[in-house]
Amino acid sequence: GWYRLMRKHGDGEAALLDARAAIDARVAELDGLGERRERVAADRVAAEAERQRVGAALGQARAKAFTRLAKAVHGELAELGMPKARLTLLDETAEPSALGLRRQEFLICTNPGQAAGRLATVPSGGEAARLTLALAVALAEHDRTPVLVFDEVDSGVGGRLGALIGAKLAAIARGRTVLAVTHTPQLAAAASRQYVVRKNQGDRKTTATVAEVAGEARMAEIADMLGGGTAAVGQARALLAGGAS
Repeated sequence: GWYRLMRKHGDGEAALLDARAAIDARVAELDGLGERRERVAADRVAAEAERQRVGAALGQARAKAFTRLAKAVHGELAELGMPKARLTLLDETAEPSALGLRRQEFLICTNPGQAAGRLATVPSGGEAARLTLALAVALAEHDRTPVLVFDEVDSGVGGRLGALIGAKLAAIARGRTVLAVTHTPQLAAAASRQYVVRKNQGDRKTTATVAEVAGEARMAEIADMLGGGTAAVGQARALLAGGAS
C-alpha cells in the first residue's frame, strides 16, 4: 500500500504528507458545503433587497429632479419661442441594471395635440437646437461640457428672438466654449469672435474658406447680414456695441 501511494502522489514521505493535507482540506470543504450554500443564499437575498431599495430610491430621486428640471426648461423654451413645448418623463419597469430598476427617458411634445416622442426623433433641427440651449441654460451650474455646438438654433426666429438667443449663448459661454452657426445678425453680434464661411465654386471643384472678421470688417459683415445700406451700418454698430456690453 505504501508503494502504491507513492506511485500515485509522488516519491517520498513529504509528497505523501502534502497529498494527505490536500485531501483533508478538500473533505473539510465538502463537509461545510451546505453551510456555505446557506450563507451565499442569505447574502443573495440581502443583496437583492438592497438593490430593490437603492433602485427605488434612485427612480424617485430622478423623478423629483425631473420635475424641477422640466419647470426650468419650460421657462427657457417659452423665452425661445416655444411656449407650448413640454418635456415629460417616460417611467417604466425595466430589468435591473447599473442604471437602476426603471427605464426613465425624457420625451418632448413640441406642439399641442401631438404625441410626445423621443428627443432624438421629434424636434425639427431648429427646435432641437433650442431645446438643447434650454437644457444647457437650465443645467449650466451642473454641466461641465467644455464645448457646445449649436446649428440652426435661430431657425425660423426674428431679430428680437435672435438677440435673446445670442444673449443666452453668451451667458453659457462664460464657462465653456460655444460655437454657433447662424445667419442671424443679432445672434452673431453677441459672439466674442465671429468667423465668416464662404463657398467658392470653380469650374472643377468647390472649396470653402473660414476667416475671422474683427473691427470694421466685422461691422461691415453684420451690416451685410442686415441687408446692407447706410441704415444697416448704424444698426450693426449698435448691435456690436450691445454685444460688447
